[in-house]
Amino acid sequence: MNTREIILGVLQFLALVAVFIQVYVAFNAVKADHERKRKQSTIEYIGKIWSESRYELESRYGTDPLTKEDIKDIENNKELTASVIRLLGQLEHIAVGVNSGVYDKDILYRMSSASISKIYARLYLFVEERRKNNPRAYIELEELVSEFRERNRDRPGTSGNIRHS
Repeated sequence: MNTREIILGVLQFLALVAVFIQVYVAFNAVKADHERKRKQSTIEYIGKIWSESRYELESRYGTDPLTKEDIKDIENNKELTASVIRLLGQLEHIAVGVNSGVYDKDILYRMSSASISKIYARLYLFVEERRKNNPRAYIELEELVSEFRERNRDRPGTSGNIRHS
């Protein structure tokens, strides 16, 4: 093997190492971008939820848990029933997204765990009433709220930071 072949071999090896480094960097960049987009979509979706449904409910009934009389009043008002179902449906959708990994659980916890837990507690009797016809109604939301409550008991969160940037 002459000097030229050795130099050529070393250059090929260095080129191969450079390719592996580029692939590694590209993979981490794609991973970080995906993580940022997941967190951003969580923030955007939860922002949409705090809409007229929640406002209408709070303006009529305050922020305390609803009573059985409140539930009857809601059920006798088709618009209000639709509004409450829409709010619970939106929360159920984000719970499904979080529980399946589409949305970021840590960001949601940091942004809205207390609000989501309070809304669920306020509407618990309504949820129970809906479960008479559909026992699986809002189970993803219930699971998420339970997890947030347990997590809050353990340690208020500082997670949710972007790790790969």
